Amino acid sequence: MDREPKLQGPKRQHYLPRMYLNGFTTGGGVAVFDRQTGEMRRQTVGNTGLETHIYTFEDDQGRRRYEIEELLSQVESGLADAIPRFESAKGYTATDIEYLISFIAFAELRTPGAMADAKLVKAGFVDSVAKVAVGSVDRAMKILGAMYRDKGVHRTKEELKAEAEGIVQFVRGGQYDIEVDPQAALMDNLRLWKAVVDSLVDRDLQIIRPTDPQSRYVTCDSPVVLESRFRKDTVGFGRTRR
Repeated sequence: MDREPKLQGPKRQHYLPRMYLNGFTTGGGVAVFDRQTGEMRRQTVGNTGLETHIYTFEDDQGRRRYEIEELLSQVESGLADAIPRFESAKGYTATDIEYLISFIAFAELRTPGAMADAKLVKAGFVDSVAKVAVGSVDRAMKILGAMYRDKGVHRTKEELKAEAEGIVQFVRGGQYDIEVDPQAALMDNLRLWKAVVDSLVDRDLQIIRPTDPQSRYVTCDSPVVLESRFRKDTVGFGRTRR
């Protein structure tokens, strides 16, 4: 039986979950440093680390869908329930660990920065394919000829050559931008979730707590820190050197 689509959900969606930010609060709020303005301000958790409809997507019927937001909320709720057991270092279960690993994987992939990176990767790939596809006038003519045949449109050889020459010149000039749909970038990142989980599942996990009660941790809008297993300037998931 098909699951009913999730057509209702919040407009304001947190990429830094509230249950996560609550660990950084003092006096009912968080201190936020704005990298763009250089200003420090205090604000509520409810107004921090969120965007409008960042996880909402449209289906083929043009309906807004909230399944991704619902999934993320389930992972956050599961981890919030498990945190006291992790903090006491006893009583936690395999399911609790699964929630923790899933949360870390999503925290790496769900942020605006991660999706901006996904757009750059996709745009770069499309640009490379385009340059290969129309690397010469002859190749561009073959592609155009096949396209017009599929549409049932007749073009003379001279017409195809003139159009191909224009396309090759345009692509080689590089005077264009490739716009990647935000929804496509989101879906590309979500497809990476299992690979990230698989890279974390057999690792030893440590929870570090400060011994000084006055110590404070900081976080940012891309909260997962990746440690290189090769050189310091190489970042990625993998086993770190011991």
